[in-house]
Amino acid sequence: MSQALDDKNLAFASHVYKFKNNPGTYVYLSDKITTQFATWVATEEINSIATTFKLVENRPILGLPNTFVFLVNKQATQNTIKITNQLQLLPEILAAEPNIVIQQEPHYKPADSLYPEQ
Repeated sequence: MSQALDDKNLAFASHVYKFKNNPGTYVYLSDKITTQFATWVATEEINSIATTFKLVENRPILGLPNTFVFLVNKQATQNTIKITNQLQLLPEILAAEPNIVIQQEPHYKPADSLYPEQ
């Protein structure tokens, strides 16, 4: 992992996880964290928190005030789960979740004969 993280040609590296009760499903961390700040948190404070955790604002979430998708900077020393856990402890944060990727079968069709009737 340390070699991957040190590679200048690699934008992001992370471990692969599995759900506890579904070991066949692989969960991949992305380099993004969705974070909602309390309405009273000013832009300057949002920027300060982002800088502290080596986050770069990617885009706002339209329709949710003070909610943004942040990219985890290559200089971050922790993965998105660890950063998210720390963000969730801050009083300025209403919600913080790492963005994950779950592989899906592109043309999966259940074998159930009643499936077409749903």
